[in-house]
Amino acid sequence: MGQFKPDEVGQFYPGVDNAALLVFEDITDRVEDITGETIAEIDAALALLASEIDLNGCSCLENSRANHCDTFHFFNPGIPTPSIYSLPRLSAKMRLAFLSRGVFGLEAVADVVSAAAGHGIKFGIRVELGDTSPLPQEVIEKVGSLLSDISEKLTLR
Repeated sequence: MGQFKPDEVGQFYPGVDNAALLVFEDITDRVEDITGETIAEIDAALALLASEIDLNGCSCLENSRANHCDTFHFFNPGIPTPSIYSLPRLSAKMRLAFLSRGVFGLEAVADVVSAAAGHGIKFGIRVELGDTSPLPQEVIEKVGSLLSDISEKLTLR
């Protein structure tokens, strides 16, 4: 590997103050300090990849969306979008109740809550588009189409 010379920067970028731009420091000790840890992590990753990985869900299924692992959607491809994880302020107790019944989609949430509580419950989403001027028909149709893709019961009024 070649040696970089600080004074070479000025050749490519005239007017650059080499001393202010670059700091040369020997960090060999810091690199050597983490070399063992890095090797151990690589070995652990290789061992995991060599083992049989269960692709049928991950352990964070019971967690809130903010606490899902980076691979949640990969390991849980059957979770619809939107799902119960999209509900703001859903308590852990209610989330576990849904999970115990196999409820992940929003369309089933109202039925489960109604049966559990004995009361009909409505979920409302309010979306305001634009200012007070009328929306173009094409925008209304596009938004209406997106809503109906989620559920036949969602409409734009």
